[in-house]
Amino acid sequence: MIRVSILFVGSIFLFANLEGGVLMGSWLLFVMIYIFVSEWIERWKKLKGYENRFEHIFVVSNSPEGKEVEIIDEEIDRLVVRVDYEKVIRQAREEEKWLERSGNDFFVGEGLNDKNRLQVVPIIFRDGKYVNESWRDFENRVILEIMDLREKRHEMLRGAGLEYYHKYMNYQK
Repeated sequence: MIRVSILFVGSIFLFANLEGGVLMGSWLLFVMIYIFVSEWIERWKKLKGYENRFEHIFVVSNSPEGKEVEIIDEEIDRLVVRVDYEKVIRQAREEEKWLERSGNDFFVGEGLNDKNRLQVVPIIFRDGKYVNESWRDFENRVILEIMDLREKRHEMLRGAGLEYYHKYMNYQK
């Protein structure tokens, strides 16, 4: 929408008969091309990130008051997408769309079932049987759930191909 507005404004200045209109239009055209190319590059980088992903994505809710889950371990933290309390399921669907668009073989590859497919896991504060949990309990649950599913994922990946696993997961030569 912003890009369309800029194009419209740029075309007005480009063809305007006002003094300096052509110069201003050329400048705006340059800005529009820069914005378009920048957005395209960002989208391409994002798609590449999703295409190469092999670990689950955990969409974690903030508290209804807006507090975010604190995760000290950077390796676990990079697997987490934090969102507002009421937007977890919507964001989980969006993450799945990005995985699909990217053509991620662990998500859309042939022969995958629920056990070996890359998953997007929503974790919501006070969800289901955890209705009475405190914020500290939730933070602990998030870390434990991520660690548990991550261990199972790596066990499955390792079992699928030991040589492949050592090469790409353990960086063995």
